[in-house]
Amino acid sequence: MGVLDAGALRWSRWKVNSPEPIAPVLLHPTATRVVQQQWAERVVSPYGSIGRAERHELMARDPYVFLHVTQTSAAGAERTSGSRAGARDEQAASRSQDALGRLLQIGAFGEVRPPGLYAYRLTYRGHRQTAIVGDVDLGGWARGRILPHERIQPQRTAAMADDLERLGVSVSPVALAYRDRPAVDALVRQVTDTAPLLSFCREDALDQQVWSVPEEVARQLCDALADVCTYIVDGHHRVSAALEVWRRRGSGESGGRLLGALFPAGELRVHAFHRVVADLAGRSPGAFLGLLRDVGFTATALADRADPGPSSAGQFAMYLDGRWYAIVDAGAGTAGVDAAVLQQRILGPVLEVDEAGADARLEYLPGVVDAEVLRRRVDATGGVAFALYPPSMSQIMAVVDAGGTFPPKSTYFDPKVRAGIFIRPV
Repeated sequence: MGVLDAGALRWSRWKVNSPEPIAPVLLHPTATRVVQQQWAERVVSPYGSIGRAERHELMARDPYVFLHVTQTSAAGAERTSGSRAGARDEQAASRSQDALGRLLQIGAFGEVRPPGLYAYRLTYRGHRQTAIVGDVDLGGWARGRILPHERIQPQRTAAMADDLERLGVSVSPVALAYRDRPAVDALVRQVTDTAPLLSFCREDALDQQVWSVPEEVARQLCDALADVCTYIVDGHHRVSAALEVWRRRGSGESGGRLLGALFPAGELRVHAFHRVVADLAGRSPGAFLGLLRDVGFTATALADRADPGPSSAGQFAMYLDGRWYAIVDAGAGTAGVDAAVLQQRILGPVLEVDEAGADARLEYLPGVVDAEVLRRRVDATGGVAFALYPPSMSQIMAVVDAGGTFPPKSTYFDPKVRAGIFIRPV
């Protein structure tokens, strides 16, 4: 088997309803370094999807921000094909290794701690969510206990697997969701009612706290989550890259773990990803509107001061040629996942955007940005923007349970797990 591709994320390879026995343990204590309190606010990265210019400015200003370590992942996301790509990858990997070495040399991270679990809380603008951080058994993938909801881009998986092997450490837990369990909540409260190991907040206004879980409570948590199935919230490509690295090493017991942050689904907040396409595939705005009608959609121009955001699933807001439009199915209503409908019925056939190939004409913007950002993008470069209504966590789990997947960049969970708190060897 080669690098994991989109087909490897199909439901047919999972065994959720298999009569085979489920392995008793999915979550394990992890042996990891933890950032020191006095360095946390400076080192831990703001989320990595900040704009390229903002990321580079922050890196130029501070040699110790963790973005220097994760620059290989950023390069992988922006990477294009070409004869010099390999050389650029090696250079980025070398800089990442140097950056990690700098942080270890100055003592920004403690020594490797004995295996244990951690509680990790993120609080942002009144919203709070708390995860259990530990090692997740990668064997749970084949047993249907680590479930994706978004399709992946194979070339990005391969690049990230290369980066992971070069760096040799995992630096950001993959966010996973499990269906709420009151018994687990009670155990987590026992931990978070005590003084935290870390408590910090940097300029992104995200309050972060970390607790070391006592050994006895950790054992109870592992037992309480022994039979759980988890849904990948954020980090589909990192899961795929970890599986690829494990495959390269023979898929044995050694290295078959993934650093994970397990959240109760009821605490998570989901946004959509909006789409901006750089051009209209050579068509005029009028011709493009005509093609929308041909494929079954109506486009109604909105008043200048109207809120352009879609009010429910099955609707899209579109910004084109200086105007906002409400886009709806001309029939009984659009069925299916909105991001998939947009790709299959408009982006692909009308705008000739190739999702699988990570088309450079397509830009994804998280749903936390407002309509003004989309408008400015299109006014500056031309093209068209689409704003989507966010799916709910229950819808995501229902689609996965029914064997479906979403297109890449269909969901944006906020707040996100940050890189630079934990460093775990792979």
